Amino acid sequence: GCTDSNASNFNVNANVSDDSCEYDLIGDGCSVSFTYINTGVNASIFINENAGGLLNVGDSIGVFYLAADGTAQCAGASVWLGGTTQIVAFGDDGTTDEKDGLATGDPYLMLAQSGDNVYLIEPSYVSASMGSYVLNDISMIIDLDFQLACTVEYPGCTDELYIEYDSNANLDDGSCTTLIVTGCT
Repeated sequence: GCTDSNASNFNVNANVSDDSCEYDLIGDGCSVSFTYINTGVNASIFINENAGGLLNVGDSIGVFYLAADGTAQCAGASVWLGGTTQIVAFGDDGTTDEKDGLATGDPYLMLAQSGDNVYLIEPSYVSASMGSYVLNDISMIIDLDFQLACTVEYPGCTDELYIEYDSNANLDDGSCTTLIVTGCT
């Protein structure tokens, strides 16, 4: 079973990990931050140009770790360039008490955001051993499997017939109150 207490499917009765742990990496409201700390220690992840799948040039892709409180924190990110893309995955520097990067052996947990959609990514590596953090290591990803996790919600008036219409809104919040009436003087 899953032996990681930070996982959403942690099994208190499991004493041997079967690699089945699942993590809730995305915050409330489908919020994902691709901001990371340069800790001065890192590994490199290269993504093959043909692995991008549904990513568009300018989309964000990143690698995450679980902080001590169980929240997902970005350890490195890049903008998808449409070609071979590198992500510098920063490790925990060990000079502070808090975990501020990947620890040796941490799995690379990957997320991407394309437009308003956030995806969990299951990468395929040249070698299975490349799927976890090792200081100064290089990992090569040959394919990315995307799973839609959520869509960022922008509440507002979504009806163009109202003065309060917000072209950025994708979730009607009931704020449409003033109907546009044409032809009246």
